[in-house]
Order: sequence, then C-alpha cells, then structure tokens
Amino acid sequence: MKRLLALGVILILAGLLRFYNLSTLPNGLHWDEQDTGYQAFSLIKTGRDYFGNPLPFIFHSFADYRTPVFIYSAVPFVAAFGLTPLAVRLPSAIYGLLSVLLIYYLANLLFEHLPLKIRNLNLNVGHLAAFALAVSIWQVLYARQSVECNAMLTFMLLGLVAFYKSLADSRWLWVSGLSFGLAVASYSPAKFFVPLLVVFLIMLYMKRLFSLPRRHLLLFVICFALLTAPIEWDGFFGLSGTRFHDLSILTDPTLASAVNYQRQYSNAAKGHTGIGQTPNFLDRLTYNKPQLILSTFFQNYLDVYSTQYLFTKGDQNLRQSPDRDAIGQFFESDVLPFVLGLFALTLIKFVPRKSAYLLAFWFLVGPIPSALTRGGGAHAARTFLLLPAFIFTISIGIYYLFSKSRVLFSLYLVLLAFSLLNTYNYFFGIYRFESAPPFQWGFDQAVKLAITNSPRYSHVVVDLDTDSAIMAYLFTTRMSPAAFQALEPLPTVRLTSDLSGVEFGNILLLPPGSRTWTDIIKQPGFPKNTLIISDARQPLIDTQVPHLQTVLYPDSTPFLYLFTPR
Repeated sequence: MKRLLALGVILILAGLLRFYNLSTLPNGLHWDEQDTGYQAFSLIKTGRDYFGNPLPFIFHSFADYRTPVFIYSAVPFVAAFGLTPLAVRLPSAIYGLLSVLLIYYLANLLFEHLPLKIRNLNLNVGHLAAFALAVSIWQVLYARQSVECNAMLTFMLLGLVAFYKSLADSRWLWVSGLSFGLAVASYSPAKFFVPLLVVFLIMLYMKRLFSLPRRHLLLFVICFALLTAPIEWDGFFGLSGTRFHDLSILTDPTLASAVNYQRQYSNAAKGHTGIGQTPNFLDRLTYNKPQLILSTFFQNYLDVYSTQYLFTKGDQNLRQSPDRDAIGQFFESDVLPFVLGLFALTLIKFVPRKSAYLLAFWFLVGPIPSALTRGGGAHAARTFLLLPAFIFTISIGIYYLFSKSRVLFSLYLVLLAFSLLNTYNYFFGIYRFESAPPFQWGFDQAVKLAITNSPRYSHVVVDLDTDSAIMAYLFTTRMSPAAFQALEPLPTVRLTSDLSGVEFGNILLLPPGSRTWTDIIKQPGFPKNTLIISDARQPLIDTQVPHLQTVLYPDSTPFLYLFTPR
C-alpha cells in the first residue's frame, strides 16, 4: 500500500510538471504542432489528411511525410476541445505521464531484487526511476509540446513491460508485439532501433520464448509485423523516407566539395600548387566520401555522450532544451549517480546479467539513428529513445550510493533539490520569454491582423522572414479542410515581379526568404494601398520605414512591424 501511495505522489508531481499552464508554456505553437492539429481537424471533418488522402498510414504534410500514431492520437482531443493549443498538446502530456508509470513497472521487472528502505517506507528502484523520469526536464519539455517522440517512448516502454511479463504469462506477447509496432509507427528514429531491440530480446531470451505456446509467439510476430512492415518499407523506399534522405549524412550534397577541398589542401601543403592537380594515391585513400561519412558518423555518435550535451548545455535548439548555456538534458547533480550506475552495471551480483546486457545494447545502438543524420548527435528529439537507459542507470547509481553511504546519499539529495529548484524556476519563469521565438509565438497574431485589416487594403502581405504563415493561417482561421483540399493546386500569386506566395482572398502569404522592404516598396507600380506585416528581422525595416503598428514579443522586443508604402 505504501509503495502505491509513493507512486501516486510521484505521478501527481509528474502531472503538475506536464499539465500546469500547458497551453501557454512553451510560449507559442510551432509549425509541427499546428500541423498535427490541422491534420487531426481534417480527419474529423473529411476522413482524410489535408492533402486529401483517405485515412492515411503516412500523412502528407507541407514539410514532409509524417508517421500516423500521434496524429490519430490527437483526433479525440481536437474533436472535444477544438483546434486549440490545449487540444494538440494534451496527447503528448498524457503520453509523458503514462511513460512515468510504465518506467516504474519496467524497472521493477528488470531490477526487482533492489529494495530501497528509507525509514518506514519500503520502496524500490522502480520508484527511483519513476521519480527521475517525472522530474526529467528532457521529458517534461517534450511532454509539453505536440511532438511524436513521447508517443514512441510510451509504446516502446509498454512493449518492454509486456514482453517481460510475457516470460511468465505468454498471453502478454500480443500486447508486446502491438506496442513495439506502434512505437515504430510513432517516430522515425524508432524504425531503426525498435526492430533491432526486438531481435536482441528474442536472442537474449530465446530458450524461454521457444518454450512458450507457439500460437502466442505467432501472434506477437503478426501484431509487430502488421504495423512495422508498412512503416519500414515506406520509410526506406517510399514517401516517408524522404525525411531521412534529406537529413542523412549519406546523401549530404556537400560531400564531393568537401573531399575535393581536402585533397587540394593536401596537395598545396606538399608544395603541389596550380589548377587541375591530380590527387596522389595516398590522398585518394585518405580523403574520400566513405572516410568523410564515417568521420561524421563517429563525431555525431560521440556527441551523444558528451558531458556538455548531457549535463551542462544540452541541445542548442530552444525547442529541445530550455537554456543554451546552463541546462543540460539531465541535471548536473545526475553526474555522480550516472557514473556509479555504470559501475554498478558491471557488478554481476548487483544487477541481473540480462538486464545489464539490455542497457548495454541500448547505449551502444541507441545513438545510431541520430548519428546517421546531419546535425545529429546532440539532438534531443532523435536521441530521445535513449532516455530510459539513462534513467535506469541513474536510478541504479542512486540505489548504489544509498547502499554504500547514507551521508553521500543525503548530500546528493541536497544537490538534486538545488538542481530541481534552479531548473524549474528558470523553466516556469524566464523560459516563457526564451521560448517565444523558437515556438513561433505571434504567428497567429500576424494572421489575425491580416484578416482584420484585409477590408481596408487592396493587398495584405504577410512576411515572416525564414518562416511561412500558411500553417498558422489554416490553424488560426480553422479553414475548412474540404475547401483547402479543393484548391487546384495551391495558387501562386505575383504581387510584383519580385514577390510570389499563396493567396487567400487579398491576403498574400510569402514563402520563407529574406527581403529588403525599403527597396521593394520603391519599385515602380508597387500598389500604394498595401499593408505589409513583416517580421522585425527583415533588413533595415526598424530604422527606415515608418510603422503603423509594432507587435512586441513577451520580453518587449519587436516581433512584427505593420507599414504601408509612402
């Protein structure tokens, strides 16, 4: 009873961190979140994605092709709450909370012999793992935005829980196969990792598995294959594979020029200057595409385990880590238990051998999907599947510390309390300002301003610099998906010889691009009765164009300028 009460307290804490002010923190709703909402909205209204594909297994979006699980998960919430930030973020928060519960049960299955008796509380490593995930800033940040990786993590943990339970009761096997399949169908990096994880588990427990009823094993394979095969086939050979193709280090278009530069630089260093120098055999052997790909891969792989990424600075994208300078993917206080946990995993009498093998596999194979992509390595979303392995290791380290020295354990608790206070004070405070630009705060305001002012002007132009307003327009206006699907195709409109974009009525939404409006509005024939709603980052606007209105970020810095030609 006390164990369940302690778990309940942990879940309440996890819920508070994930659901409090969910609509407004992070501050804004970025493109992918709006895309998820509008896809769900389109399914509700038409039974199709917004490009008209009926009940798709792979969703066609503007930016790429998306996996299905998270979008379908959003449908009941959009149906219940409308096309709102709360509706599109609730599924992720719920997945995040379920992951805390699942990691508790999985930790107990993997490390059931490690009790933790603190005074009259009879706890175990499961409580430590659940608490560590409950307060993990890495998981909390993703649970508070509408992204696929939380769904992937939840189904992967459920697949593991069901798999280990099936070793005692084979009726759980179909749940495991189905859950692993849903993990693959949730997020692209799982396409590589989860099938290998399944193969590893089968090899690790082959004798016990083949002693189970054949019909249950067959059901496991069928459930897993029904969801995995279409995703894997399409992911590598079909439309959804375009995302990996565009990001892969194997298809980097700069490879050839980088190799040529290395060879020419080597020639010059040896005194062979001049145009058209042929590289010698040693340079061709040393500087080539396979060498460069392998070098990039190993650099990305090692970046995953850099202390800067894990404990001090984290991912440098503010969508994926709340502070570029002082907050890592884990707390700095986690360094000691992580190191102790790695040591404890090598002690056969301390950790079950097969559980240690599982974590070793997780750490060795988990970074590969991220390492194969440009800008991979220290990328919080693509390495998210590693989170449970870190949580288990940290939890084992805390237990080991507790078992060896109560004084050091108490000191760790003090450091952890300071880390929690520092991190979440920043997250629920300053991060409200910091998250506004990366989460595209105010894009809905730009659309609303365009609609409000459209009756007064012959043209209203929305220019968001390196971003497009089209998804914000669809999301904010709740445009009928059927009407959008009926466009043949999305019209391209030219306001002047230099501008083109997508037009809805007299509102022109410009594609991403940097423009100097001080020059554009001086061109002959540029319509005078035009309202320009422009990102404040556009060159020279703030100093040379009189503004009708300025829209400020929450920290009072300029975000949008509204102006007309003189």
